Amino acid sequence: ELEQKLPEFKKDEVIAFSQSASSASTRVAMTYGSITRATLGIKEKRTTCPTYLTESELITKMEKHGIGTDASIPTHIENILKRNYSELVPGRKLQPTKLGLVLAQGYHAIDATLVLPQVRADIESECNKIAKGLADKDAVIKKALAIFAQKFAFFTQNVSKMDLLFSSSFTQLQDIGKPFTRCGLTRRYLQFITGPPPRLYNKTTEVVYPLPTGGDVKQWTGRKCPVCDFELCLYSVGQPARTFPLCPYCFNNPKKEWGDIPGDEGDGDDDDEK
Repeated sequence: ELEQKLPEFKKDEVIAFSQSASSASTRVAMTYGSITRATLGIKEKRTTCPTYLTESELITKMEKHGIGTDASIPTHIENILKRNYSELVPGRKLQPTKLGLVLAQGYHAIDATLVLPQVRADIESECNKIAKGLADKDAVIKKALAIFAQKFAFFTQNVSKMDLLFSSSFTQLQDIGKPFTRCGLTRRYLQFITGPPPRLYNKTTEVVYPLPTGGDVKQWTGRKCPVCDFELCLYSVGQPARTFPLCPYCFNNPKKEWGDIPGDEGDGDDDDEK
């Protein structure tokens, strides 16, 4: 084992530890004030994903976030089972179904507050205030209706995102085609769906990456985006064709300083030039 003296630490300072090929771990000797020494061992392990929630754990979390009452919580759990959003597996654990995962992903893509517990918890809190005489019933109802009217309008305007996710998640295997490029987050291959609209689909995370229309998308094997580590594609558009490197993730999560996205407004410009 290697042993070396450690320099004095400063606030927010990051110390890099090196490890030789002949050593399974590194021991570091540290002296500070009256403390004689300490050792630090480095071990390589793998993390594991958390298990599914049991019914009792779900009830505990619902109570923590103020969702439901003692009388309504069992009904909520029964409903998600009846609607096939989740299924009960051995150990009384609730395992999300593909339908439940796709719905949750779709709501997150459009309006995450429809999935997260805060909105429901706020309404439950207002109802409790009504019961205690601390809030006016008509005012609470008016406020809730206004909030959900806005959410409904926004959701209907962006429902195409949900349609896109469902059409990708429930497309038959022969319609998806071969693996196209690697995801920079999961390192899994993204499946290319020709569409319309063309898109890349991660079967593991149920995430869809729409691609620009009006051109051709080809593989560019081995090249990675320096920003997000996604594998790049080649996007060709126009006559004569102009080819651009295309990152599926950055195309769907652009930064303002990057300017216009090729294929979004470029098609109209090409037509004007003609």
